[in-house]
Amino acid sequence: MILLSFLLAPLWCSGSLSAVSSAVLNTSAISSPSTCIHTGYSQPKDSVTSFAGKAPRFKKHFDDATFGLHILYLHPLIGYAAVRQTPGLGFDMDGFSRNLTSGQYYGLFLGGDASFAFMGKSKQTDVPLNTSTSDTGVSFLQNSYADFNFVARLEFGRGNIKFYATAFTGWRGLFISQKTQSETQIDGFTDLSKKIWNKSVLQWGGGAGMRYHFTDGISLDIRGTFHDADLVMVANVRHSVYDSFHEKYTLKYDLIQPQLLGIKIGCFFSL
Repeated sequence: MILLSFLLAPLWCSGSLSAVSSAVLNTSAISSPSTCIHTGYSQPKDSVTSFAGKAPRFKKHFDDATFGLHILYLHPLIGYAAVRQTPGLGFDMDGFSRNLTSGQYYGLFLGGDASFAFMGKSKQTDVPLNTSTSDTGVSFLQNSYADFNFVARLEFGRGNIKFYATAFTGWRGLFISQKTQSETQIDGFTDLSKKIWNKSVLQWGGGAGMRYHFTDGISLDIRGTFHDADLVMVANVRHSVYDSFHEKYTLKYDLIQPQLLGIKIGCFFSL
């Protein structure tokens, strides 16, 4: 019977033996033309792709814990800029926990960051170096900035692009170092750096940004931030005066609230 069904199936499909087959084969083995071609294959239920939709683009999900590296730009505002603080460049590192609200359309991540930046320097002054031939070098003040913060990040979206807001608080350090350098290579002399002023203050702020998950485990991140801090006496390096007799600078101080705008551009790496 099975062999006969196989031989008559093509004729059934053309309709020429429909009467003969209905008389000979009183069975449900060939019940409709749709059974004439049967591959015996069905797609597994757990298949990643289907005709109804595409597969997830990447294996790594936004819920992962992350480590970030960024280039940092800082721009002084109002009172901070008034004491001749110049825009600065530096770097930033941060780390965040796994998503604390997995499965929602938003994500909450907790973590911390650390950053360092150079915030301008004074004019260079010609000075004699402590060498056997009293060679000439230069001295100047270097203004720098460092901070360490606790950060909360709230993200929105389900796709490869996520938008987020941040809030942070922590410690900011302000430093000024006097640097002495030779103008040419001199045997037996190394450049000198001496810290002459530093302050630390409580700071806080917030920001907003977006990250684009462009490959497995890596996201491009762009973020803008606003930094506020307690009032502090800030040294004005641009108005400093070099005392050649004591070989040091006389600094002028101003009481200000050091506010900054920041831009961070870098990458997040899934852990």
